[in-house]
Amino acid sequence: LLGSSMRRLQVDLWGVEAGAHWLSADGRLELNGVVNVTRGEQRDDGAAVQPADRIPPVNGEVGALYRPPGDWWVEGFVRFAAAQDRLSDRDRRDPRIDPAGTAGWATLNLATGWAFSPVADLTLRLENVLDQRYREHASGIDAPGRSLGLQLAARF
Repeated sequence: LLGSSMRRLQVDLWGVEAGAHWLSADGRLELNGVVNVTRGEQRDDGAAVQPADRIPPVNGEVGALYRPPGDWWVEGFVRFAAAQDRLSDRDRRDPRIDPAGTAGWATLNLATGWAFSPVADLTLRLENVLDQRYREHASGIDAPGRSLGLQLAARF
């Protein structure tokens, strides 16, 4: 402590990230998923224990990628986050966070790609296919609606 006006905050955080990946015997189908769980509690100068600030809700992604014969692939995946209503007093005062919490959400996303050379790929992505309205917890910004992207990747 640097002075008598300084407050002492004790924060305990814990979490787990778990993922799984499966590849078919012929290498054409991949299934994958990941889930993240974070919890936290804080105590301010001996006050009652409350949730820690800006803790994300349970979130993750699950998807499947298929490689038919040839040099292209197609993928579908869902990104998701559960609702987060376990808020600290500071979260409830934060204008980026609704005092009632952040709603849960899920987006459907699609992609296809073409490996047109041994060192270069072209990928077309359509994200948030169903045009869901959502907000990443504590971001203060609503996510964009449907989006389309084209990516060229080269390896040197």
